[in-house]
Order: sequence, then C-alpha cells, then structure tokens
Amino acid sequence: MDEIGTVERVSGNKAEVRFEKSKACQSCKACRVASDGSMKVEVINPIGAKEGDRVKCNIAGSAVVKAAFLVYGVSLIALFFGLFIGLKIMKLTQGGALAVALVFMALSFIFIRFYGARKGDYYTATIVDIISRGGG
Repeated sequence: MDEIGTVERVSGNKAEVRFEKSKACQSCKACRVASDGSMKVEVINPIGAKEGDRVKCNIAGSAVVKAAFLVYGVSLIALFFGLFIGLKIMKLTQGGALAVALVFMALSFIFIRFYGARKGDYYTATIVDIISRGGG
C-alpha cells in the first residue's frame, strides 16, 4: 500500500510524515489525525529524506492484513472467550460475564501492544522514494 506525504520531522532513521487521509484510511484510527483531516505517521527513513520532502511510503499489504487481524480478530476472540468463561465456567450472571469478557478484551489489547513492539518495524511504513525535495 503506497501513500504520498510530506516529511515534517526527521529523527535518526525515523521520520514523521503528514499524509492526506485517503479513502483506504477513512475508517482506520491508527494514526494521529490533525484538525485539517491530514494524519501524521512515524515511518522508517532508510533513504535519508529531509524535512519538507514529498515522499512515497509503503507498507506491505500482508502487514496491513495481519495488523487488522491482530487488532480486530484477537480482541474479538478474547471477548467471546471471556464471555464463555464468565457464563459457563464461573457461572456468573450476564453482567458479571460481560465484565469478565471486557477484562479479557483489555488483556488482549495489552498482548497486541507488546506483540507489535516485539515485531519491531514489521508493521511500520517505510519511505521508498523521494518525489520532490523540499526547502528544509
């Protein structure tokens, strides 16, 4: 998946790039959205782009699918598993089972956070081309 954006800040081998939100990104909340509708994303900068440069960034399609499964699939499975534990094993009321399910879901988000950090830059976009040099 390729996106075009402008480098706003460079720090080591990482850069913060501002993108206009595309149709593919409309429903995703993974990035920080600015008041003007654009979004800022930290990306890997292996080609030495500088502030103000217009760049093309890429993230592998397989990484997008895997990330979506991690966030939505794992959390949903944890929710239903917690509901099952609460209702069938702990014999709780529906409210109690729902509380257990929400705890399992919260734990799944913690797991996802640590798993993503362990995978390093696998789920991070990379600058693949400088389209035009800026004044920075």
